[in-house]
Amino acid sequence: MSNITLLVPIHVDALCLSQEYAVAEAIADFTKLPYFDGEAFQPNDCTPNLSDSITRDPLAQPSLPL
Repeated sequence: MSNITLLVPIHVDALCLSQEYAVAEAIADFTKLPYFDGEAFQPNDCTPNLSDSITRDPLAQPSLPL
């Protein structure tokens, strides 16, 4: 058997920061939603399956440090 090499071209955009910079977090936190684990429905902190319960305030101050 011979060795096979697969080369996949990719393009990467990066931002190099010289100091910490605060950015906005993701709009939704899907970890708060109930989920199905393959066997049974698992509630997650009794959060209803509504978008109001997982979204953050879009006008909140940036709090995620890069």
